Amino acid sequence: MTITGICLIAVATVSVFLLCGNIFLVLRHLSQKKKLDEVQKRTSLLLSTVAHDIRSPLTSVKGFADAMLDGTVDDEKKEQYLAVISSESDRLSRIASRLCENDDGALDGEVFGICEQIRRAYLLVEKKIEARDLSVDLLFGDDEIYVFANADACFEIVLNLFENAAKYCADAGSIAWKVEDKDQKVFVSVKNRTLPLDKNFDVFAPRERGKSATGAGFGLGLYISKKLALRMGTDISFRSYTEDNGEFCEFSICLPAADEI
Repeated sequence: MTITGICLIAVATVSVFLLCGNIFLVLRHLSQKKKLDEVQKRTSLLLSTVAHDIRSPLTSVKGFADAMLDGTVDDEKKEQYLAVISSESDRLSRIASRLCENDDGALDGEVFGICEQIRRAYLLVEKKIEARDLSVDLLFGDDEIYVFANADACFEIVLNLFENAAKYCADAGSIAWKVEDKDQKVFVSVKNRTLPLDKNFDVFAPRERGKSATGAGFGLGLYISKKLALRMGTDISFRSYTEDNGEFCEFSICLPAADEI
């Protein structure tokens, strides 16, 4: 082999090593960027979740306080509104404590009435429902149905499902809540008319606020509700289906039944 050939081989070898080195650096950079993007994504989701958790009771407190300040609320409503402001302030305090603990473990349970929670959530979303000319059917009787679960988590789930239905229900449609006590289990469901959804659409995936149901999602409420349900040892199921009068979606959750307090 000539000296020229040896030199060419040496140059080619060095070039290959340099190319491999550059490829390694590029891959390393991409890997680091991917990790950084993932951290930023998780941080953004965490901050959005915290903001969502806090915004809900704050909005309720402000809304009912403003309603009282405008002077159009009668004495009976005033007492009711003050009770809501007090309970939502307490809920905000408990949410803050939960966020400080930063714990994703199992949630403690207690006995409470699930029907009362649905009625209380209805009061908080009533103005949104009236603004869209929606109707609400509470398909359960006056007798309370008791469950054993985490009361704050359950109320947040109920409120998120109510707000989701109020936002994405078809115009002038109806929202129906059903509570059934069967075999030591309580089945809670809410259904409403909606626009057609893609079969591959994951309603529980976290998405940006303001996106439409047919476009990109329902926001963070359902994502948070799903996580809370899992922390209570249960889950939220979803189905969409077609009836003669349109498209419907239904969310349901199963909770352990409990004796009256």
